[in-house]
Amino acid sequence: MDAGPKRNLKIRYILLAAAVLVTILVWSGGWFYMRGVLRDQIDHQMVRLGQTGQTVSCSDMPIGGFPFRFEVNCAEPALADSRGRTADFKALRTVALVYNPWHVIAEAAGPARFEDPLTGLTGEANWENARSSVIYSTSSIEQIDVVMENVSVAVGGSRPEAGFLADGVSFHLRPLPGALKTLEVFISLNRADSDLLPSLPEPLDAKLHLQLEDGMTLLQGAPIDSLRRSSDGSLPFRLAWVSIGNQEMALTATGDLVLDRAGRLSGKVDLSLAGVDQLATFAASIFPEAAPSLDAMRGAALSFGQQTADENDRSVIRLPLNLRDGQVNLGFLPLGVLPPISLGGR
Repeated sequence: MDAGPKRNLKIRYILLAAAVLVTILVWSGGWFYMRGVLRDQIDHQMVRLGQTGQTVSCSDMPIGGFPFRFEVNCAEPALADSRGRTADFKALRTVALVYNPWHVIAEAAGPARFEDPLTGLTGEANWENARSSVIYSTSSIEQIDVVMENVSVAVGGSRPEAGFLADGVSFHLRPLPGALKTLEVFISLNRADSDLLPSLPEPLDAKLHLQLEDGMTLLQGAPIDSLRRSSDGSLPFRLAWVSIGNQEMALTATGDLVLDRAGRLSGKVDLSLAGVDQLATFAASIFPEAAPSLDAMRGAALSFGQQTADENDRSVIRLPLNLRDGQVNLGFLPLGVLPPISLGGR
């Protein structure tokens, strides 16, 4: 081979090495610059929260993850609001990839402690795994997903002490496909139990699915009072699904409802009951003062409900309920009054 081609090949290797070196230097410089921007943004958000009476602090907060991600480790995070309510836990770790900074993954380590000086409520929570995923846009949060495993909560203070256990807890906020201004809320408990509940043969599963028109503004920081309301000031929402039960009994409901300014529900609900006797006994053990009303509801369900069978061959009674200002009716038969629901910020 002539000296000319050998020399050209050597130059190519040198140019390639130089290009790689420049890329590394530019990438490294960009990463460290963006780390500084991220640090400034975190500090800015903490100051912003402080101006609204809320504080978030970490005993230490290093930012690492070089070269392909940003990893923020908040040691001993502590939170407090303007009413003096506080919470703290062991550690919080958040990660975002350099090429997709709008998707943040977080992992929290317990135990967590919380306190409300106004009510005297105190407690501690622990878990095996707690992870969340938050997707941002340029103007707001677009989606939140939280999943926790093997959760335990102990509550004390001025109220009677109580405990809560669950194999799994999940919480999701996301836009409704095809109606991106509508907020969907999903909450689920898997094999949950509490010493406030009567003894059960097996733990309970619970699911809640709500749809709130224009609710995505809440993820932009809007107060709940700013949501679109009906002409009479009531807040409409869709109860897409709610269920609670186990292998012996189950209650499910769907419907379109409105919540008035006094916290009273109105609307129509399709209610399904499996294991009516067990449900009535279970509810009466939690609310003994309502035992007569619950017994009347049980009688009405057996007398007027449409009976079918579910996938587990359990007898299911379906009831079309009408709610007006918190009063629950089956046709013209009054079944009871629901307690008002209080929303913060209303």
